[in-house]
Amino acid sequence: MNLQGRVALVTGAAPSIGRAVCLALARAGASVIAIDLDREALDETAAEVEAAGGRVETVAGDASREATFEYAVEHALRTFGRIDILVNHAAVEAPCADFGGCPVAEFDRMMAVNVRGTFLGLKHVLPRLVEQRSGAIVNFSSAADGDEDAAGGPYAASRQAVLGLTRAAAVEAAPAGVRVNAICLDGGGHSGCPDEVAEVVCFLASPWTSANGAVWSLEAGQLVS
Repeated sequence: MNLQGRVALVTGAAPSIGRAVCLALARAGASVIAIDLDREALDETAAEVEAAGGRVETVAGDASREATFEYAVEHALRTFGRIDILVNHAAVEAPCADFGGCPVAEFDRMMAVNVRGTFLGLKHVLPRLVEQRSGAIVNFSSAADGDEDAAGGPYAASRQAVLGLTRAAAVEAAPAGVRVNAICLDGGGHSGCPDEVAEVVCFLASPWTSANGAVWSLEAGQLVS
């Protein structure tokens, strides 16, 4: 997969999948702006990308805050001169067993990171991609129709909202040739094979596919739609 010369913003770049995504994009030739709230883990991601020969800049910030994206976009343009790819991977889960037992603060945090964070990424990156008439965005959600989401209550609502944002953005982006797709992970977060997830991200970010507004479900290690 050749992404030489492209520049990617990746949120949630410190956890296993986010780190694998940064590495895969860098190995494909892209320069990476890695964004995460965990500075120590973010530095570890950057060290691995650099050890693999990639170019990476880090932004320690909260994906639910607009200032994080304002700075990240400005930093990308100042450092690399362009933006071509956005990966909205940042997300949080809250241990809400039922609606009555879910603290409002946990619900608000889920919505802030999972939904508002995805919206902010779209708000600050999509117009630039449309203006240059090229680029791709990959959002992350969870199993679209699985029992895992049905049992997730408020968490499920946040992840389904991401799918709605994906489809709306895909319609807006289509006339400019910009693509917006979503990857849905299984209930376990597909954490056992982050490299496989990262390869799907690279595929969706590359010119090798014309998919737009699609939902790619990765369940039990298999691409099913």
